[in-house]
Amino acid sequence: LKVKKISVNVETTLHVNWEKVERCLNLVDTFLADLKHTNSAKFKKNTGGDVALVMQNFIKLDNSGAQYIVRIPVIPGFNHSEKEMTEMIDFLLSLKNAREIHFLPYHTFGAEKYKMLDIPYLMGNKKSVEDVELTPYIQYAESKGFRTKIGG
Repeated sequence: LKVKKISVNVETTLHVNWEKVERCLNLVDTFLADLKHTNSAKFKKNTGGDVALVMQNFIKLDNSGAQYIVRIPVIPGFNHSEKEMTEMIDFLLSLKNAREIHFLPYHTFGAEKYKMLDIPYLMGNKKSVEDVELTPYIQYAESKGFRTKIGG
């Protein structure tokens, strides 16, 4: 792809051993990396994962000089509060190359698919996050020097 001048972008949760990311550094033009939370207990409860691994990988990705865009899924009952968003944005301030944040509002587009597949939809009847609800998060991020976008 590089030889053919085709841009390579990779979406990632960064919830992997660093060696897997490191092997891709010279192959990827831009990483689209999710930051879902910075609270260890809440992250573990809702994803089963280790937020420290994700945050360490963000730091390593930043130190590698790789180009990346941070994507923050905004999920009701999980991270959709000014306190939690502020904590995530403040973490990103500690990274020297974090420049852009895409806020990804939760939506219910997949609910019907779960129903058709007869799989429980764990988000229940939570409503979609409207773009206007992201305004305080965007204002805070932009006041700290980040470029922002809704969607990604």
